[in-house]
Amino acid sequence: MDIIGWAQARSKAMTLWDIGLLKIYSALFGILVGAYFAPFVLRNVWWFLVPLVVLGGRGGYRWFTAEGARKPAAQ
Repeated sequence: MDIIGWAQARSKAMTLWDIGLLKIYSALFGILVGAYFAPFVLRNVWWFLVPLVVLGGRGGYRWFTAEGARKPAAQ
C-alpha cells in the first residue's frame, strides 16, 4: 500500500467535527509558531498549548485508529 492510498483511507474516516477541530488546531499552531516571540504569546503560552495538545491528540488518535477507514482498492 502506498502512502497516498493510506492517507486517503484515513481521511475518509474523519467526521465534520474532526475537520473543524483540525482547523482550530492548525490556527493555534500557527499562532504559536508565527508569533512565538511576541510578548502576549509568551505570557499566555499555556492558554495556547493546552488546547493545542488536546485537539492534536484527539485528531491524531482518530487518524491512526480510523475505525471506519476503508482499504483502498488494490491496483
